[in-house]
Amino acid sequence: MGASTSKPEIPKAAAAVEAKPETEPVSDDTNSSSKSEKSDGGGGCPMKRSDGSYSYDWRAMFQRHPHGSKGSKPLSSENIQQNQDGSLAAKQETAGQSKSGQGGCPVKHQEYNVYSQPIDATNNMPKVANQLPAPGQSEELSTSRVKSSITKGGTEQGTTWTYPSPQMFYNALARKGKLGDTKEEDMESIVAIHNNMNEKTWARVVEWERVLDPDSTPKLLKFMGRPADLSPKATIKHYLFGHPLPYDRHDWTILRSDGTTVRYVIDYYHDETRANESPESALPSLKDHKATPSLLVDVRPAVDSPIVAWNRVVTMPYAQNIAKTTDLQVMPLSPSSEMKSQVNESLDVWAQIKANASQKKEMENLKLSISKEDATALAKSFAQILKDCQEASAKLQSSQSEEEHQRASLDLTICMSKIACPLQHKTLVKALGGDDENTIEAALDRVSACVAASTSKRSAAKEKFPELFSSDS
Repeated sequence: MGASTSKPEIPKAAAAVEAKPETEPVSDDTNSSSKSEKSDGGGGCPMKRSDGSYSYDWRAMFQRHPHGSKGSKPLSSENIQQNQDGSLAAKQETAGQSKSGQGGCPVKHQEYNVYSQPIDATNNMPKVANQLPAPGQSEELSTSRVKSSITKGGTEQGTTWTYPSPQMFYNALARKGKLGDTKEEDMESIVAIHNNMNEKTWARVVEWERVLDPDSTPKLLKFMGRPADLSPKATIKHYLFGHPLPYDRHDWTILRSDGTTVRYVIDYYHDETRANESPESALPSLKDHKATPSLLVDVRPAVDSPIVAWNRVVTMPYAQNIAKTTDLQVMPLSPSSEMKSQVNESLDVWAQIKANASQKKEMENLKLSISKEDATALAKSFAQILKDCQEASAKLQSSQSEEEHQRASLDLTICMSKIACPLQHKTLVKALGGDDENTIEAALDRVSACVAASTSKRSAAKEKFPELFSSDS
């Protein structure tokens, strides 16, 4: 998504960053696939189909513990573990430990925090590479992070989650191959809209909780993006009432004061007719819930038990219409005439989401995307590389041992990065000046990946515009 002046709040790139099914909690591994798992006694786990979508055993909601051990009942201290970052996580039995008749969901052990960032298992902190420039990045991005108003589960009173920096957000998009035409200069706007959307979502969660459990102070325990999983309400809205499909879905799990956990389902919609072209829309402040009117948020507790169904059908409508104890506006099932006219566009977005989730999207032909101007710049830079890196190249050619070859290869890569990847080279030089081996290793990985990508792009450019590389033997 770019900071367009005509459509400043279309949430394409911002929505793409958080997108994984529930069997892989907020995983960024979009190329991974799981075989369908069968429940053997209750569980109620989402089942993964071959196309990447998920089915759900509706019978589970009428069972005692529809979502894992204890379901929505209060978690005892032995069923809660506190991570080093302060967040809480309910302990889960592995497949081998699951008791007969209790079912259980398969859990992958790669861990990610609530912002889709892979974390180091030794300290539960984001890996250092998240704040380093991505391969192919040409401009520096801010690494500053903004504190949210979303209270954090399992921490001291008043502790809140912190939003990702523009650099972290850019890296997440790049890691998933979802940058598209997003430029570095777009990131400030994208992150501002992303943060504003989360604040808007949290405000609605809090409003629900004020009605359902007024004495509690809810905290966000975890969340995950599930854009390829169409929620039951979104399914009914689309197929029975002709409503556009959502462009994203999140599942948020909140922790109440008594230890009870409640899962909320959030569908995100975009109404083009409400688009605001003001600067405030392209760069909204954190808590301005009116700045992005075209981004619609449908928040409600997941129907994981009959009592939640009662709360949605009876408790909340009573509070809204009779007791008048809340002014929360719940999105209706039927679309407005303006929304109904945007169904086809939502179908296109949904098809793209499904293609990404099921790994059917073909990689773009790099050669077709390179302009003559790009090819000219590549020819010039690689001609300079051939000139400046002759010595490093000669050492690589004359290396005898494996150790010599590895050293010479690294020297040549670093030499090439001075010209082909100046930002990544600058980051590496800075890292080498310190003593953090993890940072140095991550910076080296970025340099290597950037040089490899530049070399591939140069090969494609040479194939398309061979005349520009006539002096390149």
